[in-house]
Amino acid sequence: MRKIFYALAALGLGVVNLAKGEGLITNGGFESGDGEGTDNWNSTLGSPPARTNAEAHSGKYSMRSTLKNDGPVPSEGHLGQSVVSGVAGGKTYDLTFWAKQTDHGVSYVQEYAIEWYDDNGARLPGKGLTRFRGGKDKWAKVSAEGIPAPVGATGVRLVFRFVTGAVAGGSGEVFIDDVALVASDGSAPVAVQQSEVKLPGGVKKPAPKKITQATQATPPNPVTPAAALGQAGANPDASDPTWAGVTAVLKQGVAKADRDSLQKCMRDLGTLRRKWRQSPAISEASELVVLYLFTKSKPEQFTPSAVRWLSRYPKSEWARDVMVDTVYLQIDQALYRDAGKLIGEFLGRFSGDAEVPKFKILQNHVKKFAEATEKNRLK
Repeated sequence: MRKIFYALAALGLGVVNLAKGEGLITNGGFESGDGEGTDNWNSTLGSPPARTNAEAHSGKYSMRSTLKNDGPVPSEGHLGQSVVSGVAGGKTYDLTFWAKQTDHGVSYVQEYAIEWYDDNGARLPGKGLTRFRGGKDKWAKVSAEGIPAPVGATGVRLVFRFVTGAVAGGSGEVFIDDVALVASDGSAPVAVQQSEVKLPGGVKKPAPKKITQATQATPPNPVTPAAALGQAGANPDASDPTWAGVTAVLKQGVAKADRDSLQKCMRDLGTLRRKWRQSPAISEASELVVLYLFTKSKPEQFTPSAVRWLSRYPKSEWARDVMVDTVYLQIDQALYRDAGKLIGEFLGRFSGDAEVPKFKILQNHVKKFAEATEKNRLK
């Protein structure tokens, strides 16, 4: 199995699609999915886009990105799909999709990007982040024609990025539908085959040997990708030394970890994503490390970011530490009402925890402070 499968699987759900309508992209109309989740796409970050039947250019569904800042705290969401094969290096491709703009506030940006990869997983030059705008309260077609796939490209990743700036009231909303990435000459995606392109390191892969019908029928000891590198959707355990190293940092307390330790965790998690495809535990840990790493430089953004993380992973084994850190920071920031609510949740969930005696004392104090703050506000 080609190495790009593992490199791109970490970035989003990747499949080969030979249908002429969408070309390289699968489920470009978002009709296949479950609730707000859509098949073949990866929706990530603090404010991820969601599948909806509120609007559609065709069919019944589209993807909707809705961002609204909590004070001056920026919001961001990504939508992406990785295609592990089918690209013909040296050809040009046309990207088309439909967008309906219902909000475009100050500082709001929406972009798309195309990343090409060879079959060794190496990233090749692509089309960088490009801004677009949908029709105002109506569907408009967005097109980018003649995008060249570098020689040696066999896979591609399409990414949509939605982000607000650090301004109070920043917001944006757009619907995306009918996404297609097709060869400019109208040809179908190429069949999967071993590359003969010269790869980094100066090693040229040999041309694939012809396989007769007889030998194809009885392959010796086939090994599936799941058996080789971990079941898709499964989680690593303590037997994986890289995962054990990451969890050791998390168990010590991410707030206590320095920047170097957190950055090493990010690198290790990247390695793990290539081994354990679409692992929920790795995704959860990655977002947690990003939360603490990002707020090392912007501590004022920890509280809203942590609240969003807790809403995404309420049953996480790391939720206890995030709740404790959030409560103390909320008190420091005079967010007494929020702190009181979170303390109540903590006491109900972790009744035997070492923080309970402190939190019971704090609970009465923050309640009084919240009431006093509210009275002063009304004066």
